[in-house]
Order: sequence, then C-alpha cells, then structure tokens
Amino acid sequence: MTHVFIAARVITLAVLVGAVAGAGEKDPVIFSAGFENGLRAPWGTGQSFGHEMQWWNSGGCGSLADPDWRVRRNGNYSLLINNPTPKAPEVFGTIQQPLRFEKGHRYRIEVWALARNLASKGAVSLVVDKDWRMRPIELPAGTYDWTSFRGEFTWPGGEGQCRILTEDEGQVWLDDITIVDLGK
Repeated sequence: MTHVFIAARVITLAVLVGAVAGAGEKDPVIFSAGFENGLRAPWGTGQSFGHEMQWWNSGGCGSLADPDWRVRRNGNYSLLINNPTPKAPEVFGTIQQPLRFEKGHRYRIEVWALARNLASKGAVSLVVDKDWRMRPIELPAGTYDWTSFRGEFTWPGGEGQCRILTEDEGQVWLDDITIVDLGK
C-alpha cells in the first residue's frame, strides 16, 4: 500500500513539473521565484557590490522592496517594490540571484506584474547578465492589473543571474518568475 502511495506522489510531481516546464523544456532554473521565503538566499547572494545586503540602492535611490501578503497573484506573497526616486544616471535599486545558464541555449523568462504609476518603460526590468545589458523583460510604463510578461534570450556564456532592477518612479508587485531552458 505504501508503494502505491509513493508512486502516486511521484507521478503527481512529474505531472506538475511537466506542466510548469512544458513539452520539450527542462525544469525551471530559478529558485524562490514566488517570494514565499521573502528576499532570503538565494536572493541577495553573489552580489557584485562587495557586501551581502538583500535589497540594495545606489546613487541616492530611495527604493524599498518587501514581500507583501496583502497583494499577490499566487501563493502567500509577492514582492512589492516602491521607488519614489526619478530616473537619473547610476540611480537604482536592485537584488539578484546567481544562475547557471548553458552557453548557446535559448531561455524563456516570465514574470507576473501589477503596477501603479510606473513612470517609464523599463522603470523595472529583469536582467540576466553581469553587465546589465541583457534585459529580456522591461515592464511598460503605466498602471495595470496582474499581467504576464515574457522574454527570450540566447545565453552567450559567462556568469548568469536573475536581477530585479528599478530605475524610475512607481510601485510594482512581482510574482511567479520562471526561467526555462528551451535548449539549443
């Protein structure tokens, strides 16, 4: 009887993983992407700033990021980012987690976002490379309800990450980030 129960759980898990990844895709490569554990590791690890702070501001940015149980798309929490600081050079708030991508593989990244008064396109972005040039998702300006945003990129090699970056005024909730390896 125990073996039947265990087998049923394994099949259920396989079906759930398959539903998340889709046909021909590998398992998601990001962890704690629904913010159920807040901004704990792996978020905030591998930062290039020489310290272990979780959410980090630069250039006088006054942004704050916290898990929010009141407004969420799925699960118990989303990530609420408030940025009262207008866009200016080298002024931003950020957090990231290091990720391992396979050179030459194509990836799909998706995030659910709810926004209030984002001042500009790219006020909040998801960045995947250490030089902050590959931004497969730049949220549009404005106010909108929960919306899915997707982007794709081909990994050129080197260190990878999922960085959440805010560079302009507005308020946004993020939930359920997925990054899936689509293969070569």
